[in-house]
Amino acid sequence: AEMGHEHGFVERLDDGFTTLPELLRAQGYRTGAVVTWQGGGGFYSEEFGLRQGFDSVNPPSSVEGPSSYLVELRAIDERIVGHAIAWAGAQTHAGPLFLYVHLFGAHGPYEPPPRYETLFTPLELLRRMRSRYGLSYRIPYDVLATKGEELDYVTTQYDANIRFVDDQLRRLLTGLRPLGPRTVVLVIADHGESFFEQPGQYMHGDGNFPYGPVTRIPFILHAPGRFAPRRIDVPVSQLDVLPTLVEIAGGTP
Repeated sequence: AEMGHEHGFVERLDDGFTTLPELLRAQGYRTGAVVTWQGGGGFYSEEFGLRQGFDSVNPPSSVEGPSSYLVELRAIDERIVGHAIAWAGAQTHAGPLFLYVHLFGAHGPYEPPPRYETLFTPLELLRRMRSRYGLSYRIPYDVLATKGEELDYVTTQYDANIRFVDDQLRRLLTGLRPLGPRTVVLVIADHGESFFEQPGQYMHGDGNFPYGPVTRIPFILHAPGRFAPRRIDVPVSQLDVLPTLVEIAGGTP
């Protein structure tokens, strides 16, 4: 496995690099991806080269573009899970399956579905913020930096987004049970989120340094018959995903 600055992926992943689904497909796997925001320049549109090795990328178009993505993010995740379960149930391939599912619901803007809005946010705080600012991403950066109730509001709404994704994962795993008890499951994120734990560090991306809130992510692996349940203290990273899954599948990383 290589990091971005090693393989040079900035605009497009070169076809000369071998991806995880390509390695698994060479071992007889049927490979599928169900992802958010394929169209309108999304990461899984043809221009980025990330479809290499996938037999199918579903659905053909999750959303129309960025504006829909901002408005419908959580609703899109619910549809994504439905498509993933349907894909798995429709497979007639006699060999093993590899399914990549990309959920985006924990990501900003911090606007959870209505039924999640007050799970962690007091109702009166929610009402004040909605009256004062409308949507969470309209709260000015300098106001959030004061670490007042506005920051409490966005962090608790972020927590609600995470709970929403947890519920979608539960729904996905329940829907995949017919695949059998030997199914290997890996849950991982690409980054965390900063909320001014260090001065000037908010959200992620440009202007943020790799402090713990951004770099500490879930990495949960369920591999029946291979690993006993435990928590490990040795640091691991996304670079470990490819060799770990290829080894579990019986191949050579």
